[in-house]
Amino acid sequence: MKNEQNGLLKQASTVEFHFMCELLQREDHGESNPLEEHLTQVNWEQFIELIIHHRVYPLIYPKLQQISSKIPADVMEQLAHGVMTNTLFMMKLTAELERLLSSLEGAGIKVLTLKGPILSQELYGDLAHRTSKDLDLLVNYNDVEGALSLLEGLGYVKEYEQPYILGSWKWKDHHIPLIHPALKIQVEIHWSLNPSGAKNVPFTVLWERRSTMTLVNREVSYLGQEDLFVYLISHGARHGWFRLRWLTDIDRIIRYQKLDDLTFFMDEHEAKHYAGQAFYLCSTLLNTPLRSDMKLLAEDKISVRWAEYAFELINDGKIPHKEKLKSYLHQIKSPKRRLYMLLGRLYPGPQDAALLPLPRVLHFLYVPLRPFLWIWRRAKP
Repeated sequence: MKNEQNGLLKQASTVEFHFMCELLQREDHGESNPLEEHLTQVNWEQFIELIIHHRVYPLIYPKLQQISSKIPADVMEQLAHGVMTNTLFMMKLTAELERLLSSLEGAGIKVLTLKGPILSQELYGDLAHRTSKDLDLLVNYNDVEGALSLLEGLGYVKEYEQPYILGSWKWKDHHIPLIHPALKIQVEIHWSLNPSGAKNVPFTVLWERRSTMTLVNREVSYLGQEDLFVYLISHGARHGWFRLRWLTDIDRIIRYQKLDDLTFFMDEHEAKHYAGQAFYLCSTLLNTPLRSDMKLLAEDKISVRWAEYAFELINDGKIPHKEKLKSYLHQIKSPKRRLYMLLGRLYPGPQDAALLPLPRVLHFLYVPLRPFLWIWRRAKP
């Protein structure tokens, strides 16, 4: 396995990528300095772009501080500014999270916080060590409309309006994004952990297994340890792991948290090979020490193949083009998921309602009209 892993890492296209991975692999500051050949060959402008893209600069900066005498001063200054800006934004997110939870829970809506500040605190013990662009809040699907109404009352607006019909939003999507124009903060209201076609554990079950922490002045509920781990794996897999930040989260949990046997949770979330893919990539790129059961799954042929698919996206150092990501997702979808999505195309959706608006009492007509509307949409210039 080790030879295969080294072969995968050797496919990395740039010195900057190797240097980034080498720094992320360093568990403490007492290790030997990075290879001198890296320091002399690194294009610092490209390196900064790379670690910003991968959202790992808050982790890279303190490690570079240990060898700052060998790093250009302007590079350290730019990274210091980036870390400070991120820290201030994370503090802003935390304050807003506290405000939203107070309002939602005050209205009797149970909320599980996904990622964001709680993940920074849970995995890194410091808001400054991880980036987040938004707040992700999971509620029971029966509470979605109430949560949306409450957020809109607090100044949030939906990023886009979808004319959902026949309850399609509950299973064709898994979240609705909103943004606060004044605060410049984005919030996503989730009612499922994963998109349509994927296995989703009921909210009531997740709530019973939840963890809690005190964040600033209030108790915050979030996914239980194993549910969180498998959710982060599924989330990273469906994005092709194109940001290493997602893998550093997995690496952090494996290194520093005591996980129970994951078999039940991987089966429940239908994430076995997603997990194997993550284990392989972590071991390869971050030198993550795997338990025997994780190593066995990482060596599975499907896990290795999926890891190779993802590495093409990781190695690009940019947000994948829509078609490239679509191709990747097609490669890792199970036959069951593909069938589910194919059947889903037969069910009316927001595009049909936008193309042919009908009064609510006539929405049932969208079912027999669906094939004709599909042809009409594709025939339009």
